[in-house]
Amino acid sequence: PCPSMVRDYHQWMGGVDIHDQLRLQHYSLQGQTWCKKCYKSIFLGLVDVAIVKAYIVFREAVK
Repeated sequence: PCPSMVRDYHQWMGGVDIHDQLRLQHYSLQGQTWCKKCYKSIFLGLVDVAIVKAYIVFREAVK
């Protein structure tokens, strides 16, 4: 028997892996630009998260 914490980890880890793969491939604004200011890099990282999440929702809606 598997503890519930381990089961939950494996259930939700797939979504994190998909997000990381999409963000690291060619959908990353943060990785394509270099900013001296910390807040610009953080902002672009948040935009990256929003874009990837929107893409995942769109892909699920089309199924």
